[in-house]
Amino acid sequence: MSTSSAAHIFQILRLVCNESKPLGATEISKRLGLSLTTAHRGLHTLDTAGYLSRYQSSARFEAGPACRSLMHGFFAKFPLRDVAIPYLQRLSVMSGETASLFVPVGGYVLRIASLKGTNEVIQTASLGETRALHDSAAGYAMAAWQSSEQRRRYCEVTGQTLDEARIAEIRKVGFAVGTGSADDRHVAFPILGEQDAVLGAIALEGSVWGNGNQTDAAIDTYKVIARHMSEVAQSNSTKYRDIFAHLDLAEVELPVAS
Repeated sequence: MSTSSAAHIFQILRLVCNESKPLGATEISKRLGLSLTTAHRGLHTLDTAGYLSRYQSSARFEAGPACRSLMHGFFAKFPLRDVAIPYLQRLSVMSGETASLFVPVGGYVLRIASLKGTNEVIQTASLGETRALHDSAAGYAMAAWQSSEQRRRYCEVTGQTLDEARIAEIRKVGFAVGTGSADDRHVAFPILGEQDAVLGAIALEGSVWGNGNQTDAAIDTYKVIARHMSEVAQSNSTKYRDIFAHLDLAEVELPVAS
């Protein structure tokens, strides 16, 4: 296999695995600028290897068992995920919204656990979805407890800005509220280790903030639940540490959700 062919296969794999819907060869070829023959050949190779699979026996493809196995193997590197499950369950039942755990990876936040809520209309959350730190409530919930030097470095490397007034407000109230179109009215609570080291954030992904059903008392209860989880993480700081904290932001590049 040529280097060019291998690159095309990884391009196809990345595109399909980062989409919320299955993709066919025609759409893949258009979006990646590949010939239809190259797209078909790449899909066949990935399907045969188990990294992609046909969606309901159609001509469209989604992540296959081998790809999902790699993803869950990566998630297993975060013991915080197992700790989070009962807390996510409580939050999703109490709020009716989808509750997700995000962890920091370089200048990104990565969703590694999610439980659907009980409301009629709920947020669909994709495990493995990655967002830039500045682009979500979960990211701001983490950024607010990073050092000023960490935030400065993030802005330097990415060319983005972090709203320091918003960060000051988040530290004051103890949670972040989404402001972008992707997470408007979501709320997120930081998960902190020893000395307020940022380990992750729990986000309620739905119309939480500004929703008449979510009272100040309810928000305070959610904060307490997140704080209890932080206390568990603080009980074993070595086990629940940020395993990517040693990496410089410039060393990590991940695809972000569109």
